[in-house]
This record gives sequence, structure tokens and C-alpha cells, in this order.
Amino acid sequence: MTEKFFGKRRRIFELTVGAAVLCGTLFAGNPGQAVSLAQETDIVIENQEQIAEQDILQDDSESTIDFQYYQNINSDVYAWIYYPGTGGIIDYPLMQSVGDQEFYLHHDWQGYDSYPGSIFSQSYNRKSFTDFLTVLYGHNMRDTSMFGSLREMEGSDIMWNYDTIYIYLPQVTLKYHIFATYVNDNRHLLYNFDQDDTECCQNYIKTIGEKCKGLSTFDRDVYETLTENSHILTLSTCYRGDPEHRFLVQAVLDESGEAGKWIALQQAKEDAEEKAARERAWKKIVECAKERRAALVKERNESGSSGETDDQETEIGTEAENETAVIYNKDAITAPGEERETETGQADDSGAASGTAYYQGE
Repeated sequence: MTEKFFGKRRRIFELTVGAAVLCGTLFAGNPGQAVSLAQETDIVIENQEQIAEQDILQDDSESTIDFQYYQNINSDVYAWIYYPGTGGIIDYPLMQSVGDQEFYLHHDWQGYDSYPGSIFSQSYNRKSFTDFLTVLYGHNMRDTSMFGSLREMEGSDIMWNYDTIYIYLPQVTLKYHIFATYVNDNRHLLYNFDQDDTECCQNYIKTIGEKCKGLSTFDRDVYETLTENSHILTLSTCYRGDPEHRFLVQAVLDESGEAGKWIALQQAKEDAEEKAARERAWKKIVECAKERRAALVKERNESGSSGETDDQETEIGTEAENETAVIYNKDAITAPGEERETETGQADDSGAASGTAYYQGE
């Protein structure tokens, strides 16, 4: 059985688009490709070495990063990752493009063409790291830049000596405890697991345990603490030039202290916003369906059909509903408050081919 792609956030999108199309609305959104703001603000950065000069971390738990500085250059900068355990220290801004999911595969943090690219997430993940599973992508570069140094962790004791990955946000510092490093197939995790479904999350945790059983780079004590309410961070890069596999480093958020409180408040806020958006979209769908039904009645009256029977009115209503249904996959959407059956179990490989693009090259 196949677990549903994206979960409720996709359903919100489908509802919104369905309403827009039904009502004749055309979206003309920003294509989302990051164009460097340096040209607009006359800020010229000579090279990326200035990142290190600007932000040397004096204390791992305290960020001295001037997010305003970086966001003035490129608003796609939303967080920072720091991991000191490998020879090539991972110390980079995190990027997310609104439209083009692959933009930062071959663009630096300023938006310029660059083969090494950047460390980035996709818009399927929230920028607040409140998802059950957040995936960060980076090239496996031979000079150990980007995620090139992660290969040092395969079969080594690095994760036992340096077990914490730091994610700096403008509001809070998040600490993640590494519990596994392993080789995985190339399926796109966010395509193949619905992290908004409790059973799917539980199944994914079991899958991790099965893949890592017997590995020396598997901290079972930390793993045993995982639940569907955990927040897992995954660093993903290509594996030895093999397009069929990826190397993953996985860690779980330490929710003690202020970070845990901030995550809980942010998650509650985002869930409420998504629920409200879903209800607004559904209301729009219903309104548009009523308008379409009225238009069909008028059309039939003008064509000479009058005095519709109850059966004819039912037929007209059904016709309007059918026209609404073809706008989106109605079976995958429910009105607010309705329950929907979700297929769970081992994910299939759908989406894996498109996922390979996010890990290319060494």
C-alpha cells in the first residue's frame, strides 16, 4: 500500500486551487527562483569566505549569526546549520526556494550559479522545523564542502564523539542528537511518507530500526525514544557516485528547555493556521459549487426546460458536484471535521526518480 504524498498540506493546496479554477481565477504567482538581491542593494560579496569572517561561533549553543545581514542579500536564507564533528566543518546558511525545488542544487546562498550549490530544504518542509521529518540536502563534494564530509561518518565513531547538530533560527537554537548514519535507497522521503499521519510516522520509525539493526553507527537508546511526535532531522547526500543510494545522517530534536517550548507553541500556531486555511478553501469550493449549480439551472431554463422535478434538481446538483470534483482529487480531500481513511504500510518507490535530482554529483 502507498502512503499519501504530502499529507494534509497537499490537500489544502488542492482545495485552494480547486476553488480558484472553479471560480475562473488564474494565479500569477512568483516563480520563486531566487535572484540575487545583491545587485538591487549594491551589496557585493567577494566570496563565501566572508561567511566565516562574519559569523565565527564563540559558543555552539549561542548563535552570533546576523540573520538580517544575510536576509537583506537573499530572503531565502532562513536558518543556519553547524556540525563540528567532521574534518570539513559543516557551517552554512540554510536555503529554501518558494517555487523551484531544485534551485539551490546549483546556486549559492546569494543566488549565483554555483556547482557546489547550497545546503537546502524543500518547501514540503516548514521552515520552523516543526515537522515530524525535516530533510536537508547537500552535495557530496570531494573537497568536503557542503555535505562532502558526511562520508567520514560511515562506519566511524564520529557520531559518538560529536553527537549534536545545531540549527540556528533567528528566534531559537535547536539541538539535535544523532542516532543513526546509514546508506538508504534513493526514494524521496517526503514523497513516500505522509508525516501528517500517525501510523505512517510510526511505520517510518520502524523502518529506520530495521535498516540500522546491527550497525555500529546506530544509537538504539536514543532511537527507542522516538515517537510520532518527535522531530527528526535528516541530512541527505549522494553515496559514492551511486545514483541508486543516499547516505543519511539522522538526529532527533532535544525538546528540553526553551527550544521545546518554542517548537510546541510554533507547531500549535501553524496547525491552527493550516486548519483555518483548509476551512476557507473548503468554503470557497462550496460557494463555487452553488454558483455553478445556479448557472446550470438558468442554462436549462433558457433552453426551454422548466418546472424541474426533484429528480431533475438532484441531477443538476450532481452535475455541479461532478464538475467540482474533476478540478481536484476529491477522494483525497475531506471537508473540515470529516474522517478520511489513509493507506499505511511500506512506502513504494513513486517519486524516487524525481528525488534523485536532489542529490546529484560529487
